[in-house]
Amino acid sequence: MTDYIKNEDTEKLTRAETYPKLVEMVKEDLGERTGRKYREESWFWNSEVQHAVEKKKAAFKAWQRARVDNERDPAEVEDFEKECKETTKITKTEVAKVKEAGYEDMYEDLKKNGSKNL
Repeated sequence: MTDYIKNEDTEKLTRAETYPKLVEMVKEDLGERTGRKYREESWFWNSEVQHAVEKKKAAFKAWQRARVDNERDPAEVEDFEKECKETTKITKTEVAKVKEAGYEDMYEDLKKNGSKNL
């Protein structure tokens, strides 16, 4: 990378020409990170949590659509909002239960094996 920066031609290049080359060189030197896929990599993510989150998202989308629709009765929109809040609470509870179970397993493993698995 330093070879390119010391090159005499860099003064003649515009910013639009320099940036892609610089990014390419940095990727070569440091590598490229693909990003984190939160759901697949989370230790607590399982089918129960996924199902609860899908329900929550569906309820939220239904509530948002009801809010935008001017022909809906305001009481009906409130019902969608209540359903959305209830599913959010259920989802949070489900995630908390799964995390608690995971922590209990981890603590039991620590009691048995000490810090060997850390």
